[in-house]
Amino acid sequence: MAAVRPYMFAKYLTLAGHDVTVIRSGQILQFIDENFNCEQYGVRVISYLGENSEAELFKRGKLSDDHTIGNKSRISFLPVKLRRKISKIYHSLFRVFEYKKEEKQAFEYLRSIEATVNELKDEKFDIVLSTYGRLDNVFAGKAASDILNCPWVLDLRDRIAHDRGLIVSSMQRKTEQKYCSLADACVTVSKSYYEDIKSKYKDAHPNLIYNGYEKRDEHRTVIEKNKRLVFCYTGSMYTGALTVDKLFKALSVLSGRNEINLDDIEFLYAGKEFEYIVNQAEKHNVQSIMKDMGYLNREQIYNLQSNSDIYVVAARNIKHHFDEIPGKIYEGIRANRPILTLVAGNAQNGELKYLDDKFHYGYCYEEGGGDASFEGLCDYLVSVYKSSSVTSLVPFDSGEELKNYFEYSQLTSRVEELLKDTIERRKNNVSK
Repeated sequence: MAAVRPYMFAKYLTLAGHDVTVIRSGQILQFIDENFNCEQYGVRVISYLGENSEAELFKRGKLSDDHTIGNKSRISFLPVKLRRKISKIYHSLFRVFEYKKEEKQAFEYLRSIEATVNELKDEKFDIVLSTYGRLDNVFAGKAASDILNCPWVLDLRDRIAHDRGLIVSSMQRKTEQKYCSLADACVTVSKSYYEDIKSKYKDAHPNLIYNGYEKRDEHRTVIEKNKRLVFCYTGSMYTGALTVDKLFKALSVLSGRNEINLDDIEFLYAGKEFEYIVNQAEKHNVQSIMKDMGYLNREQIYNLQSNSDIYVVAARNIKHHFDEIPGKIYEGIRANRPILTLVAGNAQNGELKYLDDKFHYGYCYEEGGGDASFEGLCDYLVSVYKSSSVTSLVPFDSGEELKNYFEYSQLTSRVEELLKDTIERRKNNVSK
């Protein structure tokens, strides 16, 4: 009923002793996950769309838990390549009008948000934290700050200026600059976005606090390995947008050099695109290592990840586009396994490479790094192959440092410190 990041901040700020009020729309945009119910920790939650909003109806037992307002694409039955072409043409022609519609709807929602906040103005609030997933959240942060007369931190869990079309991206840039500059502080989830805001918006006060994972009580069920070296990939390949082709190529090359034996290796895939990944493996004649684990639930995925030698994450980084951190990497950190990131695209020295250099989470292959990065991938695979065995997992020395840094209770401590500093800075500015 809320995005993971703001839910975690609300939960752990409350557990740290703060009184937290969350204002949400009350819409259910995808599906209901009752694990993300921050009210059980004492967070006050208000739906600005009122008592008859979907979230409030569900809370009162008047809406089924399979309810969703997400719609399937009208062209989803077409082949992937054709869908992409149609989508590209459609967005180039109509994206400006769509964005204008999004802005208009955001301002319409803002009226309901302002009415809700006005009902709270007799209460004492120290600070407003709004998180960007939709434009109305950005507008609402500024409005709530004005109504409640307190500082405002804008948390950018996504980029505002994210469109690739020139006209819309320019419109988004203006919105981004305006509200990043108006906020007392803003927060990004990646180093590249932090540096982008810092270099382009002189009046903004950017901060970097990554996304993360939540430590849970679930215990790993030990599953005996069938092979010496086991890789796993869980989740979507986003209809061909991602690839693990270079891993298969490297394994094929190393097999040809007699540095590894493919009979000792297994690649486990959990998700709905097994055929797509097998096709990549077949290109390099390594399809014998593939195993389809099907579609697994959350606990089964965690067990698969934590019982594999290497957790594989695919990403993209293209010059002059946005270099972001895929959420899957935090699952690998939580599973406490070495992570192999495979970054397609022509850019290099990106965010995932930076994090590997800093924390040594495994190995980051960058297609933009050319032959040097590929040979580095081969060297890494040989090293983990040599340290692997059927009876135990590949050793991982960086696990605890990684887990501690990206655990949400630790990340929220950094948010808490930022909020306190922002409150103090506003007080000092007012007193001058």
